[in-house]
Amino acid sequence: MCGIAGIVARGRTPLAEEAKSHVERMVARMGHRGPDSSGSWVAPSGRCVVGHTRLAVIDLETGQQPILNETGSIATVVNGMIYNYQSLRSRLKDRGHEFRSTGDCEVVVHAYEEWGVDLVEHLRGQFAFAIWDDNKRRLMLGRDRMGIKPLFVYHDDERVAWASELKGLIQNPDLDAGMNPSALPSYLAFGYVPTPGTFYHNVRQLRPGSIMIVEEDVEPRVRTYWQADFDPRPVSRGQAKREVRRLFRQSVKRRLVADVPLGVLLSGGLDSTIITAVVTSLTDEPVQTFTASFEDSPKYDEGGFARAVSQELRTVHHEIGIGPDCIEQLDTLVDAHDGPFGDSSALPMYAVTQLAKENVTVALSGEGSDELFCGYLRFRAMEMAAKVPGWGAALGRRTLSALSHDPHPRGLKRRMRRFFDAAGLPEEERWLHWVGFFVSDLGQVMKPDAGGISGGALPDVAASIRTAMSGGKNVLARSLAANFSTYLADDLLVKADRMGMANSMELRVPFLDTDLVEYAAGLPPSVLRRGGTLKYVLREAFSDVVPAVVLDRGKQGFAVPLPEWFRGPWREVLHERVLTEDARLWEWLDRDYVTGRAKAHLDGKIDYSQQLWALLTLETWLQGA
Repeated sequence: MCGIAGIVARGRTPLAEEAKSHVERMVARMGHRGPDSSGSWVAPSGRCVVGHTRLAVIDLETGQQPILNETGSIATVVNGMIYNYQSLRSRLKDRGHEFRSTGDCEVVVHAYEEWGVDLVEHLRGQFAFAIWDDNKRRLMLGRDRMGIKPLFVYHDDERVAWASELKGLIQNPDLDAGMNPSALPSYLAFGYVPTPGTFYHNVRQLRPGSIMIVEEDVEPRVRTYWQADFDPRPVSRGQAKREVRRLFRQSVKRRLVADVPLGVLLSGGLDSTIITAVVTSLTDEPVQTFTASFEDSPKYDEGGFARAVSQELRTVHHEIGIGPDCIEQLDTLVDAHDGPFGDSSALPMYAVTQLAKENVTVALSGEGSDELFCGYLRFRAMEMAAKVPGWGAALGRRTLSALSHDPHPRGLKRRMRRFFDAAGLPEEERWLHWVGFFVSDLGQVMKPDAGGISGGALPDVAASIRTAMSGGKNVLARSLAANFSTYLADDLLVKADRMGMANSMELRVPFLDTDLVEYAAGLPPSVLRRGGTLKYVLREAFSDVVPAVVLDRGKQGFAVPLPEWFRGPWREVLHERVLTEDARLWEWLDRDYVTGRAKAHLDGKIDYSQQLWALLTLETWLQGA
């Protein structure tokens, strides 16, 4: 993958002379995204500067960017991979376009010449791009359908600027992009700031499946060109099984195109095992696989499953052990995310991509499978809760309140308590209670009117969930849609991109191929699950290639031993950064409430580890902001 950046003047006056050096600074700050080469271009009109830093994966010799059209009046920079570039290239050559390279990204500039802003309808891949048309004085920004590749945009009355990462964007000294504290309630609720918001003033994320057009004397306008439609259609289990298998094999085959070594991130779970099995069947050479393990924490360790899969599929396997000393990477992770990040599985993701980079440049990863094929227990819980009457939810809460707390994050009592606490709530609030960090206590953890911020009313932060759920024809469809457009886009794909790119690694996600997503989004509940078996159709589609040791096990997830580590080896760093009286977060958060909950966790009375991690990364970022 790569990093892109640029700036365009909104009025009729050319940019200042230093604009080129500013863009080059922006690109240089993202050098980890593309350590192989970099370049910039100034439009003949002086109205736009674009920059690019390259990780060479396709067309190693002639794939440098920015890329110009035949006349030099249109320029593009692209981050990502266009998987259908060969067929597009052939079509465009037949229509008279001349190509200077053999790679995938040049099709973008010629597709724009041919189809204008509708070019996105023809692209299949994971990408973010910028196109400047000097004759029309038009900037076009675009992002792939799923949001696999990021794009951040700043605009004020004088200019529009963009970059693949926030750290690159804020290198430009002309931008008024200070910290935006109003994003705190959303972060505390979700563990991330939902798209299009950010922690910076005047900076927004371009939504997945969207384009932005900037032209003279007109306000920038955003248009959504694609959105997943979770609308169940009648289909038999046998038909679905065959089609899922066909589409997934097609997706993997598309993602094996590379001029550099390629491997698979293998956790030992169902999704990564299916990827490994399919890659093995499509290649002649042994597949290289990579795993992060927690050998000292058996409850969290999947290394044994990964080794078993590797042995059966005969891969060349690499493994890295992770212990509590991974906390030494905390500053690195926060810098990579350009802010706080509530998902602690960034720790093993960083470690495994660092390991993989020693052997390959591209790796396939399993993000998106749970969102498409009903892989989380909360999907079943949403369906069950919809059938619980109000009196039943109240009775469950009263019964469980009489029992002691279960300190284990996956204990039965804890799960039952969480279920009944939210069972009687509206769907979007119920969902947020089960996926969020500070939800029922958001108003307690934040000071009232802290720094001019509202205390974080739950209906406000639940808005993105409510929007995602609108239109779904049943509870499961609405739940899948919510997970797809929030948690997948703003957590899982962000983590995969930032951790991979921090190690100059390109991660490809075959479960998020457009053809597969559009088909899977239409599968009915009877195909996605059967009784208590989740991801039923996916299991059936690949039951002949997945080892029984994986097929028969439940979902474990990329969990980290946070409860034990905070009570033991991380206790000191927690006190030094978060619980100290001069922590910056006390400007907005209630110190007594937070320290009380932290003490309860450290004493083993409750599990508050995910919340403590979210606060730890928040304070780490605030100290460096």
